[in-house]
Amino acid sequence: MDDVELCRRRAIEYAAAWREPGFDQQKLHDMVSGCAYRHELLRTDLKPAEEKILRELIGKERPDLWR
Repeated sequence: MDDVELCRRRAIEYAAAWREPGFDQQKLHDMVSGCAYRHELLRTDLKPAEEKILRELIGKERPDLWR
């Protein structure tokens, strides 16, 4: 899934800027969590309720997360 690779790349890029002014540790934590949610969606054994929960969590991500 390209979405997983994109979020991983963005999280790595953001983590590399940890010394920059305005770096937000919580944003990095949220990005890593978002990547994990997307990775879990790739599982073939997910129940519909589990998939729904993951999609809801992704839908509630902070608006600036992937910019």
